[in-house]
Amino acid sequence: MDASNFSKGSNLSEANLDQIFHLMRNFSANRALSRLLYVKNGLELFNQKLRDLYYGETLFSKRVDNFFRLDGIGRQTLSQLLLALDSTKFPLITSQTKEALELDAQQEQKAMDLATKEFQIENPQQYLDQTVDYLRDFVIFEQIKELTNLEKYTSINNMIWFANAGDLEGPEGTLESYTSVSLEKDLKEYLAKNPHILEKGLKLIEKEFDTKEIGKIDLLLNDGKGYDVVAELKKGRTSDDVVGQLSRYMGWIMKNKNKKVRGIIVVSEPDPRLEYSILPFSGSLKIKYYRVKFEITDDYKENKGDS
Repeated sequence: MDASNFSKGSNLSEANLDQIFHLMRNFSANRALSRLLYVKNGLELFNQKLRDLYYGETLFSKRVDNFFRLDGIGRQTLSQLLLALDSTKFPLITSQTKEALELDAQQEQKAMDLATKEFQIENPQQYLDQTVDYLRDFVIFEQIKELTNLEKYTSINNMIWFANAGDLEGPEGTLESYTSVSLEKDLKEYLAKNPHILEKGLKLIEKEFDTKEIGKIDLLLNDGKGYDVVAELKKGRTSDDVVGQLSRYMGWIMKNKNKKVRGIIVVSEPDPRLEYSILPFSGSLKIKYYRVKFEITDDYKENKGDS
């Protein structure tokens, strides 16, 4: 699709839309993304409303409301279409990701209050309920993006999936769209930018440090107290595999860098086998449990992390 031509008035063909929907479903399962969207609404009208949603000059809240008035458009479908336009500006919002955040009624109301101000909604009664709900959730993900300092909203979704892996598989298999490789990559990127979350005082030496002999270390860190720290993500590997690999990396650091070394394994949930495996290391190897917690506030507060 040539975005410049579409913005100037050229319509997307059925083949264009089918291809776009196919690519979007590969990222996040959504059966509503099908030819029925432009068949029910008419190809011309669907193009018109989508163009206005993307490039219109009226308030964003009005453009969202108009698009929701098309037949078959839900919150996830609209958010996926906007995400396809710019993943740094528009979040992917699904019922599963919202449930994973476990926000209470007070937090939801705070987000609603912020949304009405940000999107200049003077009278919510003039909008569809799903418009107001979408804009409220937009603010929630917007604040998460600020707190995590991640560039793309896709990284935020992957981080949430990782933190809740195993608990969130929806009826349409949404979780299958987020592979282990993608999840590990996003978490690794986040921790590389915020190593203090693993332990106070940690500084990044290098992400994916290449030993040249026995593989790449997920995160090579230094604690400022004379120790290098090797951090490995367990995602997708057995306890024996991750402990064996991490101990080899620690040995490599001792031999080739002549440094004292410790290890950290990052996991999302307890594993008795893993806990037994680290006992012989006498404290030089630790487990860190990864969990996401977000709150909605009126003012931005720097996330200083936990030790």
